[in-house]
Amino acid sequence: MQTRTDFVSAVGPASDYLQNDFLNGYTQVDRVGEVVQTAMVHASLYNMIFGNEQRKNYLNNQAALYTPAIGTAPAALFADRQKFYSIQKVEGEERPPFHQWASVQPGMVAVAHKTRAAEFRNQISSERSASVIVCAQGLSSVVDNKDYMFAGVTRTKSIIPMDDGLGPKVDETFTLSKRGKVTMLNNGPRNIHEGDLLEWTFDDYASTEPNSKFAAKRAKLGKIPNPRAIVIQKATVSTARVFGVAMEFAKRGERVDVLLKS
Repeated sequence: MQTRTDFVSAVGPASDYLQNDFLNGYTQVDRVGEVVQTAMVHASLYNMIFGNEQRKNYLNNQAALYTPAIGTAPAALFADRQKFYSIQKVEGEERPPFHQWASVQPGMVAVAHKTRAAEFRNQISSERSASVIVCAQGLSSVVDNKDYMFAGVTRTKSIIPMDDGLGPKVDETFTLSKRGKVTMLNNGPRNIHEGDLLEWTFDDYASTEPNSKFAAKRAKLGKIPNPRAIVIQKATVSTARVFGVAMEFAKRGERVDVLLKS
């Protein structure tokens, strides 16, 4: 019997939670025209996102901007309420262990911070690797989407063991697909249809709203063992976060082949 799964947590297309056999109709997407880049996890962002007093004050100030006010028009009230709950959810999230936060599975969205690349200009590893993150824990779409840019889709894994103080034991670099076709997991709130433009986001409003059916489903799962992964969903408007086109139909929790934009 398949265990209960929250598809917003860090679950990749190769997860044991999903159907992986030929009878389910799954075949690996072809690699024709693929462009690959080596990458590493931007570890210093871990301290910036979690346990930073300046970060907490910033989130509190942003939440105050979207606090629903008396007399607000219904349409504006709904939009502000969604943004308020998105920030509030991030403020209450637990700080995951670093080895979980920095682990990578194939098929996850990787994003790079727009203004912190200067940290790596004098490091040898940055000459061959892009500094990215794949974990959305502690990040809000309202506050943080604008500070990150799409870097690629992970094509190899990098599972970091728990730190025992004796130094790294595994190669912490992995590869990204920047162009071509990739297989991903529809961890967004709704179905994806063939030809839909796809965008990434740190958390979708549909599962943020406390009264939504998606939030109720997440609550029934109890404690989520894995941190949140970056969500992919149909792009409703033209945004800078669009990264590809869906090549097939996929329900929530199903695989979808994506043609990355050129």
